[in-house]
Amino acid sequence: MAIVEKVFGDEGEGMKADQARRSASLPSRQRCIQRASCSCKLIRVVSQYNLRSSKTKAMLVVLFGGILLSIGIQIPLAMNSSILLASAAESGEAVTDPADQILTAPGADSVYLSHSVGPEHNADWEPTIRKFEGIEMVLVPAGCFMMGSEAGSHDEKPVHRQCFDEPFWIDRTEVTNGQHGSRGYWPGQNRPRENISWFLAQDFCRSRGGRLPTEAEWEYAARGPDSLEYPWGNDFDGSKIAWYTFETVDVAGKPEGASWVGALDMSGGVWEWVSSVYKSYPYDPDDGREVDTDINHVDARVLRGGSWELTDADNLRAANRFSAYADDWGYGVIGFRCVRSD
Repeated sequence: MAIVEKVFGDEGEGMKADQARRSASLPSRQRCIQRASCSCKLIRVVSQYNLRSSKTKAMLVVLFGGILLSIGIQIPLAMNSSILLASAAESGEAVTDPADQILTAPGADSVYLSHSVGPEHNADWEPTIRKFEGIEMVLVPAGCFMMGSEAGSHDEKPVHRQCFDEPFWIDRTEVTNGQHGSRGYWPGQNRPRENISWFLAQDFCRSRGGRLPTEAEWEYAARGPDSLEYPWGNDFDGSKIAWYTFETVDVAGKPEGASWVGALDMSGGVWEWVSSVYKSYPYDPDDGREVDTDINHVDARVLRGGSWELTDADNLRAANRFSAYADDWGYGVIGFRCVRSD
């Protein structure tokens, strides 16, 4: 019988040519168990994570039970909602914090450890959806993937490993006109909010307590540890995306095109702003590409996901990169989605 425990700590020259070619064609609530002789940061286990491998699950339970006991902390049989203990592996009963607005949650036999363990394959993860201020977001677990593609353009190479020590949430869909409170070029409450600059997109995400995703976060949410070519797999299927149309369409209209974490419209729809400055690989968040500049300093920022007007499947791959200056409004083809810390 597995045990799920949440223990929170007090801590988380080919590019232009490629672009021309494509153009032509932390935590809200934290608690800790603290002992006088040990650090408050012990182990962090996020209960929403879903691990399907019973062998790995059993190993983790034994490992962390031993660690806690070795430093003199005993695991109680019952605690309040901030520190959750559950033993419903056989029943498959969902376990969530009552204060969290979880719409779909994995079973109680789920264990994931930030800083050390992530899903090895996309299929190991069960999507989790939660509403933040009325907007649905999906949970992206800690883990690793191979960023870039050997099958792609010069700016997608070299392929390199990227890892995330902490989970994060990403909008389930592109931000809509209705969510934003204003329309872009195309009307309709459930259509993506396009005709928006990088600066205004960033401001909107911040107003929600979030931010734009980094380029690496966006690609990981789209491809997963399997590093798929498209959000749904390695083979293109135009029936799974909104593309080759004459205008935008409502978001979430192609659920079969969802990514491994349940994010929709990550291919097609509208291009999506990410936080990152357009620079060559390998991706390094500390090399200046994640600098948060003001309106007086306009960099070319990365766009991801492709959009409705494209006719070339290569531009709709999850590893594909494009860019626009941060003050570009996109003329009906650039939108965005937000992320926030767990």
